[in-house]
Amino acid sequence: MAVSRDRLTRRALLVGLAAMPLAACAEGGLRGSLGLEPKLPRRRFRALRIDAAPMARKGVPNWTARIAAAVKAAAEPAFADLIDPRDRKAPVLTLEIDACDFPIWRALHDIPFGDFGADEESDWIVGHVVYGAVRRRVAVTSDARSAGAQYLPDVDQRRIDRLAALFAAWARREFED
Repeated sequence: MAVSRDRLTRRALLVGLAAMPLAACAEGGLRGSLGLEPKLPRRRFRALRIDAAPMARKGVPNWTARIAAAVKAAAEPAFADLIDPRDRKAPVLTLEIDACDFPIWRALHDIPFGDFGADEESDWIVGHVVYGAVRRRVAVTSDARSAGAQYLPDVDQRRIDRLAALFAAWARREFED
């Protein structure tokens, strides 16, 4: 009986499929086999840009501008060590905001929902860290009550600022130190 080596048999296919999890462990270590992405390499960027256009396209331009301003104020100090405006060859780092939710305004405004759905206790922002071909998802959530009592006059802005700071911090954590 002649053995054909240039043809894929069912047995060879099944053996190959059964060995795939072991290959993932050997190639990428534990993080790779669990599907966790490695940290992005530390590098210089020419500028930091906040892109809230995906959220604005959902029909809330004024709300979007308020969130983008808070994220920009929080992200500039978080990424200060990576930004060098003199390096013209460096890429621009973009923090993209896709959706957010602040339950206190849900009844008053049409706020676009994203991955976390809607409840009355959580504020959240979903977005991406983007430069070149790199696109890394960042999603943060915070307890709405962590900003203080609801009757305080500046509680709404403190909720926005707290969530923007968390978003900027988690986006910064995507890079190696």
